[in-house]
Amino acid sequence: MRSASTAPTEIEGPAITESLAGIFHSQIQAPSRCIIRRPWHLHVRETHRGSWRSGLRCIVEISEPVGRVLVVEDEAFTRNLVAGALGGLGWSVESCASISEAMALIEAQEPNAVVCDLDLGEGPTGVDLCQRLAREYPWIGLVVLTAHTSPDLAVSSFDGLPDEVVYVVKSAVQSPDELSEAVAAAIGGRARQAVAFDPEATVEISREQGDVLRLLAAAYSNAAIAQERGTTLRAAEAMVQRLFSALGIENSPAINARVLAAAMWNSGRIVIR
Repeated sequence: MRSASTAPTEIEGPAITESLAGIFHSQIQAPSRCIIRRPWHLHVRETHRGSWRSGLRCIVEISEPVGRVLVVEDEAFTRNLVAGALGGLGWSVESCASISEAMALIEAQEPNAVVCDLDLGEGPTGVDLCQRLAREYPWIGLVVLTAHTSPDLAVSSFDGLPDEVVYVVKSAVQSPDELSEAVAAAIGGRARQAVAFDPEATVEISREQGDVLRLLAAAYSNAAIAQERGTTLRAAEAMVQRLFSALGIENSPAINARVLAAAMWNSGRIVIR
């Protein structure tokens, strides 16, 4: 999504040969955003002599930022990737790794939308952030960007997301435009326009099996799963075997069932029924 913009503008003259930064500072007024459309063309016109000589000409598109977005993601690579993608589509983007940082930025800047992961490491989750923003800043659009079709797989003790959240599964996103459209939908109050997999491409498991899968993906042993769930080792082993069966993982010496189950957990194609 982009705001209305002027037609691509040719900037010509001797000043262009100095530096791109020089062009931008002298020719373009903030807060307009500059998107280089065709860099590195030659032929710069020297208007004061009316002649042509070799040089650099840039064609740029000038447009206002679409809106302010805050990206909350604890993984630096994903955070920078998402922020860069939205910034490239005209959004004014800030980013941070934790809820405490997010609240400080929200109180100072009041963005139009917040894009957050569900699992933010130790401490409060993206669910906690969405619930708080829905109460205290109901005018801010909310987008959840997560690896999981079912939020139960991302966080323990999941107790629901606000109705206005637009839910996006990372691995189902085909282009930055889809993410931008999700942000616009959240700002416009068009909730539940999720970006997710076709139901036929997903695998359904029970809530209990989802909890066991989340622990298994976190490298818990059967003994650790038993301790976490307050049950016996034998019961935990039976739970894991039922989980493998539900996921369609065969009992074969050629397959590491735990590794395959963890990969399926991370694929975004598992749904809690």
